Parts: sequence; structure tokens; C-alpha cells
Amino acid sequence: MAPAVKNDGAALLEAAEASLHTAVDLSDTLRDARAALDRFRQVGDSRGAVLATAVVVGALFRQASLEASPVEAIELAEKEFAAQAERGDRFGEATMKMSLAEIFLDRRDIPRQGDVLELAKEAKATFLDLGDRRMEAKATLTIAMVLVKRCDRAGGPKVAKEALKYAREASTMAQDLGDKHTEAKALYLMFSAKMYSEATFREGLKYGREALALFKQSGSRWWEATASRTIADWAQMKGCSQEGLQYAKDALAIFREVEIGRRMGWEASALASVVGILGARDDGAEEAMEVAKEGVDRLRASGDKFTEAQAWHILSSAHSMCEDFDEALKAAEESRKLYSELGHKECEARLLKEISDIHAQTENGSEALNVYRDSVAVFREVGDVRHEARSLSSIVR
Repeated sequence: MAPAVKNDGAALLEAAEASLHTAVDLSDTLRDARAALDRFRQVGDSRGAVLATAVVVGALFRQASLEASPVEAIELAEKEFAAQAERGDRFGEATMKMSLAEIFLDRRDIPRQGDVLELAKEAKATFLDLGDRRMEAKATLTIAMVLVKRCDRAGGPKVAKEALKYAREASTMAQDLGDKHTEAKALYLMFSAKMYSEATFREGLKYGREALALFKQSGSRWWEATASRTIADWAQMKGCSQEGLQYAKDALAIFREVEIGRRMGWEASALASVVGILGARDDGAEEAMEVAKEGVDRLRASGDKFTEAQAWHILSSAHSMCEDFDEALKAAEESRKLYSELGHKECEARLLKEISDIHAQTENGSEALNVYRDSVAVFREVGDVRHEARSLSSIVR
């Protein structure tokens, strides 16, 4: 009986792990992972149980992105981490360190985010010592993710170089293991690390294209769209806007296809990319406004406050492109107010920076200066050094 139960648990876990990478509605993922956890506990398989718990945590955390509340995922991960540590189970403890690292990596408002890199490196060292190549590859990937995130906040070429090293290592390990999804994410991070370095857009694009191809092969629609949007955004930031337009449109189409629940944040991000690239054309402001208005109407109909805040932000940008600064300011203030009510300080700070830019465009220097200073204070509070520096630079100018 025990072997049959264990085999059943292994099959359920395999299905749950696969759907965690590809599904948008995670209800089946949670069902399978919890069923696997139950089977493993029945036969006393602690390794299987902790792997199933990690999938439950991952699914709960991804699902929480629809409600912006990962409390259940955090509580479960911390409880299981404590239990594994008390038991002296090094594999279980390292696995839960990975789960916590992934949560704290994405939740920028959590004070323990500073521990993320240490958690991931400790997990990697443990898996290396235990000879578990598969889990070591995942830990290596997480380290690369942390370093890329640091580039976004405060890092420079030196951090980007380190991120590239770990991402390349994860890619090689994943290839050896035949793990296409981990390989795709590693390639995606290699592209991102290249972009944060001094590489040109075309020098990094090959990694982005390889990642996209693997995401398409594996049916990971959300990741396919995310990679497409990231490529589009970097094309714009690296001065190759029009090369990114089709990637942005592809991302928008996929997110509209897969988005679930009332929150439509992914769709909003892709819409912002499309509008930004269209507006960068010499004669593109009018088309950007048309696309923005159509998309914003969809977003505001969602009834979700965060999505509505994003919608107002996109509309503000489109009005600025058309040099209608009064309307741009009104829309930006609506967006900032909603972010403030929701407690999203980083988003609020970025809106303050944009409101300052609008005031500067209308030659309202004193008001622009005051709002720039407000944005600096909030960026400093949330630890966003890169955007704090941009606001300080605007003050100096």
C-alpha cells in the first residue's frame, strides 16, 4: 500500500510543479500539491512532503498577486521552515529558505528583503553539499533573480556582471538536467543582466529570444508575455523603441488572454509599454492616446483600485505625450491618490516624480521642486536608490 501511495504523491507533485509554471488559474495546482502533501505525510516521506509544501507556498504566493496579500504563503513557509530547522532536516530547511527568498524577493515592502541573497546562497551551498543538482540549479537561479532585482533598485554594471555569472551557471545546470523551464528563466535573467550592464540592446537580445522560444515550447504563457514585455521595455530604454513594439503588442495580447480575477496589472503594464513606444515616434502621440483611452476603459472597468491607479498613470503619460499637461497632471494626481490609499509607497513615489516632471514642463519650477523633494523622501524610505538618484538629479538641474 505504501509504495502505491508514494507513487501517487509523486505523480500529483509532478503535475503541480508543471502547472505552477504554466497555469494562470492555480486552483488545480493547489489541489494537486495539497493532495501530494497528504500522500507523502501518510507514508512518512519528509523529502516529498517539503517539496509539496514548497509548491503550495509558491501557488499561494502567485495567487496572492491578484489580491496583493501573500500572508497565507508567508505564514506557511515560515512555519514549515521552523519545523524543518527544529527537525534538523537540512534538505527541508534549504527548500523552505528558497520559498522564503522567492517571496521576499517580490514583496519589496517586507523588511526582511535584505536577507534574500543570504537565504538563496545558503540554500545553494546546502544543496551542493547534499549533491542535489536539481535543487542547486533552482537556488542558483534565485541568486541571479535577487541580483537582477538589485540592479533595478541600486545596482550597477558590477552587480549586473555577478547576476550574469549566476544566470549563466543556472542555464548550464538546467541544460544538463533537461529542465527547460529553469533554462528559459535563466536565459531571461541573462538578457536582463546584459541590459543592466553596458551592453547594447542587440547584444542582449539573443538571450531574450532564446528564453521566449523555450517559454513558448513549454506553454508558459505568463512567462512568454513577461519576457516579451521586458524585451519591449529595454528596447525603449536602450534607444531602440520601434524594435520593441511587436514584443509589447504580443505581451498585451497574451495578458488579455490569460488575465484572471479583477486585478489586471499585467495587462496594464503591457499597455503602458505599447503606449510608451508609440508615443516615442515623431508622429505617434495621437495613436498612443487612442490606444491608451481604449485600454484604460478596459482597466478601469475591472473595479480593482490598483488596476485603476495604473490606468490613470497610463492616461497621464499619454496626455503628456500630447502636451496636454493640465489633463496629464489631473490623471497623475488621481493615480498617486489611489496608490497612497493602497499603501503602495514605491508606486506613489514614482507618480510624485512624474508629477514633478509635468510641473517642470509647464515651467512651474517651485512646485516641481517641492514635489521632487517629496519623491526623494519616499524613494529613500523604500530603499529605491536608483530612482532617488534620478529625483535628486532633477532637483540639481
